[in-house]
Amino acid sequence: MVLFGATGDLSRRKLMPAFYSLVAQGLLSRPYAIIAFARRDGSDASYREDVRSTIREFGKGLPIEGRVWDSFAANLYYHQAEMDNDAG
Repeated sequence: MVLFGATGDLSRRKLMPAFYSLVAQGLLSRPYAIIAFARRDGSDASYREDVRSTIREFGKGLPIEGRVWDSFAANLYYHQAEMDNDAG
């Protein structure tokens, strides 16, 4: 799945906690990958840490350590570009 505007408020408050909740409950089909697309500079590793912080803040008590987090984080990828820039 490609998530446009991946560093925005909707993604932070709603989408990423919801995706993680689905994974934690075993309800997201495998294999899967979430490709985060946004304008901000970043990398896969920095985006994964941002998502961890997001889930800590908005995930309503979802555990973000151990096997479930490791599996989820391994399927998160970040791509920085601008939709209106041909060079991006």
